[in-house]
Amino acid sequence: MPLPDDSADAVTVGQAFHWFDAPMALAEIERVLRPGGGLALLWNRERWTDVDLPWRRRLRGLVSPYRKAAGEFPAEGERWKTAVRESGLFAPLSETEADHIHRVSAEDFVALVRSWSSIANVPEPERTSVLAQVRELAAPHASLTLRYRTEIYWTRRV
Repeated sequence: MPLPDDSADAVTVGQAFHWFDAPMALAEIERVLRPGGGLALLWNRERWTDVDLPWRRRLRGLVSPYRKAAGEFPAEGERWKTAVRESGLFAPLSETEADHIHRVSAEDFVALVRSWSSIANVPEPERTSVLAQVRELAAPHASLTLRYRTEIYWTRRV
């Protein structure tokens, strides 16, 4: 990070830490944090229902092959937590969860799906075709309600 040593009070990482080389990232985060500085890691987990998205199962059927082809979602399991613990650079993790609702237009929903790594990495013109199918599912709705649970983890530099 382009910051001097001991210069940050906090570092936050939303929806991304699972893609980092954890030992290297933790060492760099520790370098820029002031002693006692905080590290917060967040992930949003979908809690979409058939009431919110009546075509949710069709969407899952459409995107599931791409998620499977992309491999295990790196935030699953304990690997990243183990890396934080084994680094010796941070206090034990604390955690909590918070539910929230995100309302989006049909086009914003298509943009959201486009941003998913498993879809963003699909070669053209296949990605365009997948997104067109997502657009067909979402288009009849002026607004979509997306329920999430945000997992929040935090710790401090020791």
